[in-house]
Amino acid sequence: MSKDRSVNRFETEETLRHQLDEITRLAEGLVHRVKSSLSTIQMRMGLLTEELEKESEPLSQRRILKKILTVQQESKHLQQILDDFLCLTDTQHLELTNADINKEVERTLRLFKPEADEKHVEIHTLITSDLPTVRLNRDAFHQAVINILRNAIQAMKEDGGKLVVRTRDLSKYVALDVIDYGSGMDAKTISRIFEPFYSTKKDGSGLGLPIVQQIIFGHGGHIAISSELGSQTQFTITLPIPTRIPDFPPPSVVILPKD
Repeated sequence: MSKDRSVNRFETEETLRHQLDEITRLAEGLVHRVKSSLSTIQMRMGLLTEELEKESEPLSQRRILKKILTVQQESKHLQQILDDFLCLTDTQHLELTNADINKEVERTLRLFKPEADEKHVEIHTLITSDLPTVRLNRDAFHQAVINILRNAIQAMKEDGGKLVVRTRDLSKYVALDVIDYGSGMDAKTISRIFEPFYSTKKDGSGLGLPIVQQIIFGHGGHIAISSELGSQTQFTITLPIPTRIPDFPPPSVVILPKD
């Protein structure tokens, strides 16, 4: 009995240590990104102060405006990092309800269409009809799909491209594929794509895809990626189909004869 307790205590301590390591890693990444943005803001404000203090030289409104815009952009970037970080920590316990994944995907695509049109991206849908019902948190799922779509169009050239969104029935699972024909990714990028604060974009928070992964995990699902540098990239989300309780026939009524 005491041996079982020791094993359970060891497993609990190991789990807590793992959780603490993960929290520490996330906190270190957040601090690094925030300090980087604050450093840029402080530098620009220092240069702006020096320029305003020069009484002998005429002020250049264009130079001052450029510095102010940089500060505004960095402040917005900093706010986005903090918002994304809070979202990342808020995906552990999602309330799920029965939902039609096709309807949710179509709703998301309708909302995303203006953004795709602005980037000259054509969205092609391949929807499998009569898919089984899945358990979703609609708002979280919507955000996950939007993040993937945004990541896809950011990988395309300035003149746009093609995006394919497809749903499939995998017997015990329902799958959603998002395929872009952009620049693709190399093996190193793929291996780090879900790592918090990792980004190949200059202004990226590095939290968009980790948020997607946590949301899908919160649904009991899985997300996979396949890509080839200079070619297409495919994200595949798989969600479990809830086990249905069989409909048993009503109990038979047996009338016993009287004695």
